[in-house]
Amino acid sequence: MKKNGIGIIECIHDLRIDEAKRRLQFSEDTIRSIAEDIGYVHYHHFLREFEKRVPEKPIKYKADFESERQFHYLT
Repeated sequence: MKKNGIGIIECIHDLRIDEAKRRLQFSEDTIRSIAEDIGYVHYHHFLREFEKRVPEKPIKYKADFESERQFHYLT
């Protein structure tokens, strides 16, 4: 079954990756633990799905927000 041309599995991946993005921005958790917590058994599968939906790797995504938080903390 597809809704708006998107299958249910893709919708689930979208929701999981949205949650991963939120946690990468606001938590100190490791990328691997975030991937496991949101339901990815295989870390490499998480990486593949993340990179399909976000134009950068999770480690870069997390680092960008960490440096931004540090900048705001210092100013």
